[in-house]
Amino acid sequence: MLSSFFFSSTSSSWVTILGVTFILCIFYIILHTIYNLRLHPLRKYPGPWWLAASRIPYTFYVLRGAAARKTKDLHHRYGHVVRISPDTLSFTSSRAWPDIYGPGQPGGRGNIPKDSRYYPESHLYQSETKEVDLSHWLHLLTTDIAGDVILGEKFGGLENGQCRPIIAAIPCLARAFTSAVELTQYPGIRYMMNTFWTWFNRAPKSPKTPMTEPKLTESHIKENKPISRILEGPEDQRLSPVEKEAITMALIIAGSETMATLLAGSIYLLLKHHVYLKKLTSTLRTQFHTSSDMTLSALKEQQYLNAILKESLRLYPPAPGNLFRRTENEGHVVMGEVIPSNTTLTMNLWAANRSALNFHLPDNMVPERWIQPRSAEYQDDDRSAMRPFSIGPQDCPGRNFAWAEARLVLAYTLWNLDLELVSESQDWMTWQKVFMFWMKPPLRVRCTPAQTRVE
Repeated sequence: MLSSFFFSSTSSSWVTILGVTFILCIFYIILHTIYNLRLHPLRKYPGPWWLAASRIPYTFYVLRGAAARKTKDLHHRYGHVVRISPDTLSFTSSRAWPDIYGPGQPGGRGNIPKDSRYYPESHLYQSETKEVDLSHWLHLLTTDIAGDVILGEKFGGLENGQCRPIIAAIPCLARAFTSAVELTQYPGIRYMMNTFWTWFNRAPKSPKTPMTEPKLTESHIKENKPISRILEGPEDQRLSPVEKEAITMALIIAGSETMATLLAGSIYLLLKHHVYLKKLTSTLRTQFHTSSDMTLSALKEQQYLNAILKESLRLYPPAPGNLFRRTENEGHVVMGEVIPSNTTLTMNLWAANRSALNFHLPDNMVPERWIQPRSAEYQDDDRSAMRPFSIGPQDCPGRNFAWAEARLVLAYTLWNLDLELVSESQDWMTWQKVFMFWMKPPLRVRCTPAQTRVE
């Protein structure tokens, strides 16, 4: 039967069609590659030829969680501007921030999701020394705080030591979202995914699914909840229950994940640099005789505490990847250069923060670079290149609350506990992958109630 098929006239026609299709595809790929390398409007910008020829290599880095590190290496080699895919330019200069993200820019669009192609304390403060995964407990704490601020209640994570299921699933969701966003750069895959979501949205759904968070419902977002004041609006512009739930969940995830990352990174860097840990701990325990003395206003004036947090944000930004914008038909001016239309622009936070063009000794932890008066070797640091909260219309609206929370949690932890990094976490920051956020392994720390407080 198979032989009769392969040698029939019908099968010969199909083989011919497939052969011609294959040859045309190869011909298209060759022509497209030549165009990207020799004729594309972005051909003058520096970068490896294989990234300019096709998006596939960059997609490979994204799917491996290595795009942020690779982009940093490329900027180290090529400078402030790098072509990281056929139609994408990455920047690290402070001059590019207002040009790409500032208000009133004609070519600015939303970030990845908006791009048309993408976008308990008793457990810690026990009387004996205890080895804990500090990253886990910080995540529980920041999630409880986010729930308290946004919904008006705690999630109980610190009491029972467990995350809510949707919060625990953040790493998996971030990996899936990052992969899906990158794959939609390819028209065929984008068409299939759009078709699937159209079908999915039309399909009948059960009122309850395993992923449903029972407390994040319309009935839970009551008028007396803080979130209701954010979501309320004119009658004709009010959000649907599904939209309210989605925004609420996004705020909780953003407020908990990024803050937990900043705090874990700050503590890890301090534990790796004992001189700074000793100085900050001594300062806090000397100036504050009781924990109740550590008010938000008092901590805001702690210059060294603020410098430690800023340097930690520079070395370990919670969202280290790209903030994509896409130019419109009239193009866009960035750093004095007219960018061709339909070009994706981005500032890579981690690459900018670790660039020797922006900071002296960029890979070293130096809190003093943020303290006045600065030593001569750090006077030329371009501190405005570091913008962890972005800029312009997409600037993080919770930055003041984030700073207050970071100061309070870090100060309270160091005031109450003596910390020691366990050997298995010595290289905690070295090999982390990036899928929107850092994929953090356990941060094993030995905690002991403080022995050297000044009463």
